[in-house]
Amino acid sequence: MTQKPYHRTTPVARRMQAPGVTLSAFLLLTLLFSATSLFAQPIESCGTRIGPDEVDELFKHTQELIGMSQKRAGETYKIPIQHHVVRQSNGSGGFTQAEVDNAMLEGNALFVQVNVELYNYGPVDFIDDDFFFFDCSSSAQWDSLRNTNVEPNAINIFWVPSSSGFPYCGLSSFTTSTTQGIVMNNACGGIGPSNSTMVHEIGHYFNLYHTHETAFGDECPSGDNCGFTGDLVCDTPADPNLQGQVTPEPDCIYTGADPPPIGCDATPYAPQTENIMSYSTKACRDLYTAGQTDRFRLTLENDRTELAVQVGDLYYFPTSFGALNVSVGGMVDTTVTLRNEGGAAITVNSISVMSGMVAVSGPVPTTLNPGETQDYVISFDATGFAVPCDLGSYDDIVTFTTTDAERPVFDMAVTAVVGLEVPAQSSYSFGPNCLMLDVGNTPGFSDLNDFVSDVLYDGSLLVGVINGSDTTVYQDLFGRADYSIIDGFTQGVDSVGRTTQTLQFLSNDDKIYGSVKYSYGANTAGLDSCKIIQVEYTLNNACDTSMTIAAGIYGDFDIDGSGSNNARISLAQNMVYVEQTSTNHLAGFVNLTPDSPTRGLVPVSNPTSIYPTGQYENNEAYASLVGGNGPEITATDVSALLAFGEYELPAGGSITFAGAIVVSSSSLADLQSSAQAIRLFYSPPAYLCGDADGNDTVTIADAVFLINFIFGGGPAPFPPLAGDANCDGSISITDVVYIINYIFGGGPAPCASCK
Repeated sequence: MTQKPYHRTTPVARRMQAPGVTLSAFLLLTLLFSATSLFAQPIESCGTRIGPDEVDELFKHTQELIGMSQKRAGETYKIPIQHHVVRQSNGSGGFTQAEVDNAMLEGNALFVQVNVELYNYGPVDFIDDDFFFFDCSSSAQWDSLRNTNVEPNAINIFWVPSSSGFPYCGLSSFTTSTTQGIVMNNACGGIGPSNSTMVHEIGHYFNLYHTHETAFGDECPSGDNCGFTGDLVCDTPADPNLQGQVTPEPDCIYTGADPPPIGCDATPYAPQTENIMSYSTKACRDLYTAGQTDRFRLTLENDRTELAVQVGDLYYFPTSFGALNVSVGGMVDTTVTLRNEGGAAITVNSISVMSGMVAVSGPVPTTLNPGETQDYVISFDATGFAVPCDLGSYDDIVTFTTTDAERPVFDMAVTAVVGLEVPAQSSYSFGPNCLMLDVGNTPGFSDLNDFVSDVLYDGSLLVGVINGSDTTVYQDLFGRADYSIIDGFTQGVDSVGRTTQTLQFLSNDDKIYGSVKYSYGANTAGLDSCKIIQVEYTLNNACDTSMTIAAGIYGDFDIDGSGSNNARISLAQNMVYVEQTSTNHLAGFVNLTPDSPTRGLVPVSNPTSIYPTGQYENNEAYASLVGGNGPEITATDVSALLAFGEYELPAGGSITFAGAIVVSSSSLADLQSSAQAIRLFYSPPAYLCGDADGNDTVTIADAVFLINFIFGGGPAPFPPLAGDANCDGSISITDVVYIINYIFGGGPAPCASCK
């Protein structure tokens, strides 16, 4: 076991006899005490749970914290605690001041290892209320208690007796929780050998999860998936839930034989029985790992900025500026308040900034008498920034020099996050009455319907990037969201009358920057708007180094929702599609980019490639994007991948490729007909500009053809640009006049540049 940074009280010391108490009397008292404790013991150790609506937000924010730097790792933070003790209405019962003091003493013994010290923000607040004392047994009542006499600048801990019906040792909140604060059972604190519970619950308050957490997925004992499952901390081994499976201290041995989770290899569990965030025997728990310490302090520095964290006799609000968010082209500032908590005057002599990324305004020198405050404004200017290379985090340190004898110099870490302005509209549904497609503010899409239920469950642009020996694939699938939005949907109309919706996106690490344009609806090109949506992607490398990328479109087609689907490939139409076996319902992707290198049509078996992990893993996804055509699959659950291949994207370069989503409710022949139509439309054969009727010459018949098309509902030119005689990008009466002037008036010939 790793050497601890403090001395743990031994079991022998805890059981020393009081003077004048015989051994037999001591044993009797011990048995009576044990029986009483057993009777009052809560049902469960911890009631803190990650709610279903918190999973995605906590996962995403935890990953963001992991990427942040910690500027004050050696700083000792004094964290304020406001204790509330529930007593009967007549003032009897409840925790004593001595028990509160002991809880703080033992809590600080454990928090030494993370450079944190707890201090009492104010005197104990006694809540004399029979209701809470005798009836605090539901979540609504716990929330009501945690909203009583709240001190906004401290961690509020509410102590309740077991008689209240509170069924846990403790219950805490995460930064995302609606109700904040901690409820503690008197039976799990005070003077005794089990005060790790309060430190455990404070750990939750700073977004530390149980070491056996499963909300993000089951962690394998091998540690292969530690970064995105379990407690999201890789130096805490996988934990099967240690409740009732650890011997008493000092041995603290795991006695269980839990099998590894499904999908993991045979590596056995070897959990940390001393970890504070586990369900191990309470007296064994005395360890925060380095990874947990980083999470704790990063959450303190970036999220819990409401706390009155004290440094010496001077404390300040907020403790740092990780939430100093600003959009490209904007400015942001925040106010920090210094307050003198000491007994003598303190002078703030000077303020300096390490890198100059931020500016600080406020009076120096200035003297603060005890209890006085002074505000300073910290500003960050992003008006000269550009998308996307200037996006990301910018770190700075603001240093205050003071006459505080305990801490004459202290630093504030300032982090400005330059991001994108989030549009008000987060998703868009488009299409005519027959074909609808829901898309979000990313390259992802879902909910495709064509007289069929549940045609498309989930879909996304996949972009793979090779970075040295690492491969990353960006996707918006199955809860994974690797893209952000630069702007919302911009609507337009293309040359054949289709509605277009365009948006710009950016990968969350700023490496992939691009746009997607969807084209759909009624048109003059003869394309069936009930069966086809065209999707065109442009990827840009706006930064100063080249990158190797692969790209494609993935779609999880669940036709009719039955799961009885076959995946097929049609090389003639350059299409991969899925058909429901008991009907003629089909849907798929068509490649419209004729020169895609190593393009591939890849059916994907979900049980093999997606589940049970719930993700299209990076290496397998990248291999699919560059591996060429795959075998056809007859399976109960399949998807389709249209791969555009691998590219070298130079600095400042861009690449455009296109596909189409096609559906049919009748037959394979109908689906193939739609695929052929959109392929010919996007990559038409050679044509003579102005030859609207397609007879390889420009005559008055072409003018008549266009008049009939424009005013009489006649057929459209094919390809449409063959009718664009004046090359202005559209077909109108001006093209008719242009052709007539060319034939009869000696005007210029239809321009060749429109080919």
